[in-house]
Amino acid sequence: AAYVLYNVNKMHGFPLNDSEIMEIAENNGSDIPFFLKAVTAVVEGRGEFVKPVDADLTDYSLLVTCPEFKISTKDAYNLFDSQQNNEYKSFKISTEKTAELLEKKPDPTDEDIDRAMRGILCRCGTYNRIRKAIHEASGALRNGGES
Repeated sequence: AAYVLYNVNKMHGFPLNDSEIMEIAENNGSDIPFFLKAVTAVVEGRGEFVKPVDADLTDYSLLVTCPEFKISTKDAYNLFDSQQNNEYKSFKISTEKTAELLEKKPDPTDEDIDRAMRGILCRCGTYNRIRKAIHEASGALRNGGES
């Protein structure tokens, strides 16, 4: 859509200015303003706020694929948002569990930590970092706030 919008404007000698083109783009699709800018950017809102960023991407490649199935952009973002929300809930619960654990056991063992966190964390590889952070917090609390 951005390609068509740009080229129709170009074929007619660019009668529409940037703000007029962007208004048409915003009214026809959330990602069209981004593709009209054709720059590396951070996009916010529904896609209408395009903030160019200075990034050298010359050493990077981009692979665009077209799978045999379709998914709406809205559904994809809703799924992403729900996963982010679940990660936030998991973080909040693990923070609460950590506070409870350190209140009951100021110097917990790895087994104590694993027991307290069981069923909360879903990412493989995070337990060692979680244990380390809880041990550091435990040490800081025992030393009056200094680790």
